Parts: sequence; C-alpha cells; structure tokens
Amino acid sequence: HEPPPPPNQVIYLKSTAPYAPAALFEGVMITGTMRVQSERKDLSFVDGSSEVASGYVLESESIEPYQGEGGGQ
Repeated sequence: HEPPPPPNQVIYLKSTAPYAPAALFEGVMITGTMRVQSERKDLSFVDGSSEVASGYVLESESIEPYQGEGGGQ
C-alpha cells in the first residue's frame, strides 16, 4: 500500500446510499457525474492506514452489480 497511486489514477466515490457487495472483488456498474476535483482521505488497511489523494470525484446516482455479456458476472 505504499506508496499510494498518483492522484490521476484514483477516483473518490461519493454515494448517498450504502452498497453491500456480494463478494470482496465484485464488479459493479456505477452511474453518476464525474468531475476533476482533488480530495485527500485517510484510508485504513489491514496493515495500517495511509492518506490517499484522488484527482477525480464521482457522485453516484446508482451502483449495481456488473452484468457482463450474456447476463453473467
């Protein structure tokens, strides 16, 4: 987790509704508005915490499980 990725590779998601994934690495489809905006947040990891900077903010309108081609995940 060190060093964190550069801000131009990080998107900070703002969501008004909680989303509980069915699996840890579940793919999701997020619909919303993305804009260029700097954010700095402290993130907790299993092995500690780190401040992560993002270069974009995505305000979600909906978050749904990703359905790949043929309807599967």
